[in-house]
Amino acid sequence: FSVNEGTEKIHMTSIMRDSYVSIPGRDNNRINVAYAFGGGSLLVDTIETNFAVNVDKYVSFDFYSFVDVVDSMGGIDIEVTEAEIPVLNSYVKELNELNGRAEGAYYITESGLQHVNGTQALGYSRIRYVGNGDFERTNRQRIVIKKVFEKAKTLNVLEINNLLNTFLPQVKTNLTQEEILSLLLKALEYLQYDLDSLRVPIDDSWKHMRVNGMSVLGIDLEKNRIALKEFIAQ
Repeated sequence: FSVNEGTEKIHMTSIMRDSYVSIPGRDNNRINVAYAFGGGSLLVDTIETNFAVNVDKYVSFDFYSFVDVVDSMGGIDIEVTEAEIPVLNSYVKELNELNGRAEGAYYITESGLQHVNGTQALGYSRIRYVGNGDFERTNRQRIVIKKVFEKAKTLNVLEINNLLNTFLPQVKTNLTQEEILSLLLKALEYLQYDLDSLRVPIDDSWKHMRVNGMSVLGIDLEKNRIALKEFIAQ
């Protein structure tokens, strides 16, 4: 996320997890391996090394904190296709088993616009076996984040405070307490900004490759560096 106070825009960029990149201090690999090897700090270094952008801070949260955030704001509305339903429900089933819920709880039963809770939103975000694999999965993730952002615009100060009290204790971050407080004070202002999104690699800048038996995305770093810099500057 990049906040441009001059243009009053927030720029959201998702990087495909199979992007084959240079990982500082390690062999070249998929970019998601950087987080597995060294957490947020190594992932930040990897993004900066490959894409020539400065990443000031990171916030990392897991499935459960994502579910709690969506639930705490009363759910969101998303379009679900007929083909997505069985895959979405398979992920809901997995969470039901982990949380001791009854078989079939929270299942989506029909297509169209659905008001979903956190468990269902997470199931939707994880779908990769419908459509164009991980490309469409990252798009679903961006859709969900935009829906969360839009829903947050409708909350009052007390509701936003409750939302942050739910979210912040569950995240890993290198933000200091002072920086978090500063962001909280600006939260209502930032929620009025427009939210734009970008996927890296951009179209026509990547190809499927196999490296050491792995299926990866070979990407044109220079094209994506330029695209990312132009996107953030808008």
